Formats: sequence, C-alpha cells, structure tokens
Amino acid sequence: MAEPLKRPVLVTRVGHVGPDHHRFRGFDVGAELVGHESYWSLISLAIGGPRIDSELSRLLDDLATSLVGPDPRIWPWKLGRLMSAYGRFSVGMAGPLIMMSSGRVGPAALASVARFFDELARELGAELADEGALTRAVERKLEQVPRPPGFGTPFRNQDERNAPIIALVRAHGRENGPHFSLVQRAAPIVFQKTRLPVNAASLVSGLCLDLGFSPEQIDVFGILLLVSNLVANSFEGSREAPAVLKRLPAEFVRYVGHAARKSPRAESGTAP
Repeated sequence: MAEPLKRPVLVTRVGHVGPDHHRFRGFDVGAELVGHESYWSLISLAIGGPRIDSELSRLLDDLATSLVGPDPRIWPWKLGRLMSAYGRFSVGMAGPLIMMSSGRVGPAALASVARFFDELARELGAELADEGALTRAVERKLEQVPRPPGFGTPFRNQDERNAPIIALVRAHGRENGPHFSLVQRAAPIVFQKTRLPVNAASLVSGLCLDLGFSPEQIDVFGILLLVSNLVANSFEGSREAPAVLKRLPAEFVRYVGHAARKSPRAESGTAP
C-alpha cells in the first residue's frame, strides 16, 4: 500500500490574523504596536529588523526628504509617468518597481553598494581605522571591480544630494558610524584611482549598515526611501493621461529606412 502523501507546509513569521486580535512579527498589533510604533519601525519589523525609536524615525524621515527628486526625465520615474498615462496609478507604480529590481539604478544599486562597503569593512577588521590599510584594501577591491558601485555621477561633477545627507546625519549625531565614516574616507581614494566621485547611494548604504540593516534589507529600504518620487509621477501621470505618451504625433515621426518597395512576389503578379 502506497504511503499517504505528506501535505507540504509553509511557515511564516510575518503574522497571523485571529478572530479577536492580529499579530505582527510576534507582537499583538492592538496592544503592543498601535500608538507605539512609527511607520519606519513597522517597515523594519516587516523585514526582520529591530524596532525603531522616534529619534531614528526622524532621521529616516529627513533622509527620505533629502532624496526627493521626482523629475520625470529621470529613469525610473519616466517609466512610471509613461505607464500611468493609461489612467491607472497602480500600473504606474508597478512597472518601475519591477525595473528597479536589478541594475545600477535605484534600490538594487543600494544593495550592491552596501555589499561593497560591508565586504570592505570585514576585510579591514581590526585595521578599520588604519588609513594605510584602507588604501591597500581599496586598491585590491578596485582590481576586482574597476568601477565600484556607489561611485559616479552621470552628467554632473558631483552628487548634489551628498551635502544635505552628510549634514542631516551629522545633525542626528550619526556621522561617526563605522560604515558611514568608511564611505567618506574611501571616497577620495577611489576618486584618485578612478576619477569617479562618490554618490548618495554610498552615503545612504553606509548609514543603513550602521543602523544594523543587511544589504538585502537595505534593498527594501531603498525602495521606500525613494517611493515619494514614484508616487508623485504615477499620480500626476494617471490624472493627466497625456495622449502624447500613448502615441507620438505622426508629424513628429520621420522614417529613415529603405524606401517603400514591392516584394518580388508582388512584382511578379502572383501575390494574392
């Protein structure tokens, strides 16, 4: 007689909805979280991170504000504007989120940058504060990755977001965190070797590493720190729904291929 099939079981640590209370990451939502947790603390708990106090929540609020730049000429905000032109805000949100799942633009870049500096810090170990050791370690990393993530500012000489981010981190007393300071110490070495200036992704990743988040968690945080830019474009795009984003006017299209011609079959008169 065949053995009975063993039904697969999926285990979740996210939460449970019960008849008289809801639980989230082990906490009773009504009794322990409502009135006590900020939005950022809920997000941290959602991805397996720690509860975040009010001071740190204000820092993350300031950080998210410093990253506001919803110019629709910039990818992936441009994609959100294009897709929402068909009248749906949610579609405008969904497309760029898929686009941002990989590549050098967006939150995926933050995860790559975080890995780069996390590996650099681990390699230095007890020599983290040694400038000579740092220079040698950066040089070794550049041999492996000639164009490291978190460096380079297309179409401009420097990232205009850097100064506000450094200022707000200093204002919140977090400028001496090991990873955040490592980013600033490594930046001139990388620039000397590659002529690539540090960008905001490095500073954000360094800060998030100091707050105790892993590169995979920083990937999620990156989306939420930037989401206001996507919301702005998806909402305005869905409201305006401009026809020009659905079909280019014919008078602005110029064909530069081969001249119109008949196929050999059409020339022979045998085409149906």
